Amino acid sequence: MDNMPAKNASNENGTREQVPGISGAEHTNTMDTGIVNTGADSNNNDKEDSDIENANIKLNLSELMNLASWASFNAIIEIVLGAFCCLGIITAIFGIPIIMSGAKLFRASKKIKKFIAEKNTAAIEETLTELDNYFRLKGVTIIIVFIFALIMIFLYGTVVYLFLSNLDPQFFNSIGSFFK
Repeated sequence: MDNMPAKNASNENGTREQVPGISGAEHTNTMDTGIVNTGADSNNNDKEDSDIENANIKLNLSELMNLASWASFNAIIEIVLGAFCCLGIITAIFGIPIIMSGAKLFRASKKIKKFIAEKNTAAIEETLTELDNYFRLKGVTIIIVFIFALIMIFLYGTVVYLFLSNLDPQFFNSIGSFFK
């Protein structure tokens, strides 16, 4: 990522914004987080459970703000759709998790905006935790909706079969003669 040139972006007033922690003119409107490990044992070789040590991550603040805006929009849409799903008793089974996941995404977008405003790297960790919770809940919601769809297809097939099996055979003959 260090080999890629940073985007030169302007703030709302059209002026270049120099963010503290960045050296060089090509890194305008970006922030070097300089995340340092504070809690992991440096001798720990288990990469799955260890924290990132001395990571130098460059973030484009205008893209982060764009991400936060779209996340807020998607969160509001999810909450509204979840509320519509909750109008039915049976569909509330997946409407409630949709509302909960939308709320988690909205909290994550607020924490991204907090990070941009305060330049506090602790907000990134909170954001990632919220996004982890969002995607887990979204995965559960997708599984519930998929199972619900399979049940509905089975029930629909059963109803169609029962309907067609109780029809008089002359009914099908009359339909066949109609198309001749």
